Amino acid sequence: MKNTEKTKEQFLKEIEKLNKKLNMTNTLKLFVKNQTTYKISISVLFGLAGFYTNFHTLIFPFGEYTAAILLGLLFPMLITLSWGWKYGLLSALLKLPIK
Repeated sequence: MKNTEKTKEQFLKEIEKLNKKLNMTNTLKLFVKNQTTYKISISVLFGLAGFYTNFHTLIFPFGEYTAAILLGLLFPMLITLSWGWKYGLLSALLKLPIK
């Protein structure tokens, strides 16, 4: 019994050490301390990536008709599915043209 308790304690200590190492190597979370600001910053980056990819559309000709697919719409959709409509809306509004 005592041997298994020691091995469990050693195992838990090793897991804690690994978690500390992983947290130290994650540089983005070191800069962004709050989870809300992290989500906002990623939403803004995905919105800018969507804005850039909308300039490169996929066009499929079907006789006299053409179908254009905007790949930039996928970025706000991914944010919306992961974190909710508020962050998806923020990401999607970044793609609007500003004059």
